[in-house]
Amino acid sequence: MALLTGAEKGNPAAQSLLRRVRSRGKRIYNRLACRFAPPFEPLPRPPRRPFILYLLHVQPEASVDVFGSYHSDQIDNAVALARSLPANCDLYVKEHPSGLGCRSRAEYRRMKAIPGALLIDPATDSFALLREARLVVSVTGTSSYEAGLLGTPAVTLAPMFFQPVLAAPPLEPKSLMPRKLEELISRYAARSDEEKRAVAEAFLAALLASSFPAAASDPISNPACMDPENLRTICSAIEQLGEARTGAQFRATQEECAT
Repeated sequence: MALLTGAEKGNPAAQSLLRRVRSRGKRIYNRLACRFAPPFEPLPRPPRRPFILYLLHVQPEASVDVFGSYHSDQIDNAVALARSLPANCDLYVKEHPSGLGCRSRAEYRRMKAIPGALLIDPATDSFALLREARLVVSVTGTSSYEAGLLGTPAVTLAPMFFQPVLAAPPLEPKSLMPRKLEELISRYAARSDEEKRAVAEAFLAALLASSFPAAASDPISNPACMDPENLRTICSAIEQLGEARTGAQFRATQEECAT
């Protein structure tokens, strides 16, 4: 609608109507292809070999293409992880429930061709896999966040706000070796359940203390986010965050000058 009314005029990032139609048509085709000839592989029956779970993002998406832009080639990440697998581990690559349509069958074939990798159906229960996995990996996904809160070792490939509950700093998959993954998993396993719980509780307490009761969403999926009261709350939160950061920077400058 914005394109037809001229609201996108002068926007260098705006896509033409033809390009948008082609993009939408490609997504519809990819979704139909997955429906009539599913590329996904069945989950192995228990008892399963140990596995590392790598969760895909919908793409394009800000979380993977902006925050995790250095690792935005998700197939390349899967190849690098597969090369670093411990000898007794498989790699489960799970499609995002909303990802059907954003990847072609050719991309799925590339993933299925990765040695040691299984392409898992997006309808598979993610929480069951999170609890069972030896390690959970995503570029910037909240599935790593959920795994960390559940007590499963988890990492991201880019820095995220929930870093305290993860097992290690962001990984660089292309520089990994099997020994490094084993060490990472072993170090996390050495932590007591009480220590993991204390870290998670402290993080969540700090997160809730700095949160505001508002909806940061989009007007298509959640029209209520455009309510004036909701917008005022979000603006107030941004102002307070800016003031807090400015104050912290000022105090740091004062301390630096004093020394």
